[in-house]
Amino acid sequence: MKEDKDVLRAVFGQVYEAKSSLSQALEKYPRAFSEEVVTALKVGERGGAAKLAESMKNIGSNAPSESTSGGGMAGSLYPAGLLLGVIGLLVLIFTYLLPRSASSWL
Repeated sequence: MKEDKDVLRAVFGQVYEAKSSLSQALEKYPRAFSEEVVTALKVGERGGAAKLAESMKNIGSNAPSESTSGGGMAGSLYPAGLLLGVIGLLVLIFTYLLPRSASSWL
């Protein structure tokens, strides 16, 4: 997480100080930014703002969604809630309902 912030700060610094274009700045960090993103930015920078917006829109539509890229926390809330509900139901059955019904049978 801290490494990501450092990369973004470095990219911002390079672009802000006009040392390089955005695509050139991102190109220096291949582990953080895919080749597709850098290439789309280069095309957009050469073609103007409209072309850049179109390129980024295409990248966005091809990006994996959170559900397929390991959005684990959101995906695990339903099973965790279901498990807690089942455990609660079992506790209710074994601590309240079964002893009550057993005493009525005797």
